[in-house]
Amino acid sequence: MVHVGNANMAAVAAATLTGEGTLPDDTVQEKTAVTDFQGIAMFQVWAGSGTYRLCVTDVTREGWKYDSTLNLETCGVLEVTWPFSTPG
Repeated sequence: MVHVGNANMAAVAAATLTGEGTLPDDTVQEKTAVTDFQGIAMFQVWAGSGTYRLCVTDVTREGWKYDSTLNLETCGVLEVTWPFSTPG
């Protein structure tokens, strides 16, 4: 999940994000997602347990200029363990 805001931190809807995702087996895939009315884009992929990494490489929206230097975060990592186990 990626949140897109403008320079004033207001949500940016209908923006298309392009990202480079690395799967647990180190396969790299280009992914795209579009922000909803809250400025949230959901990237979906499944390749089993392991470490997933996503770096946003571009954001486009008509009449809008993307400046990556204003990113609070450009890449994220998620560790997935499957099957899930319940504590206790």
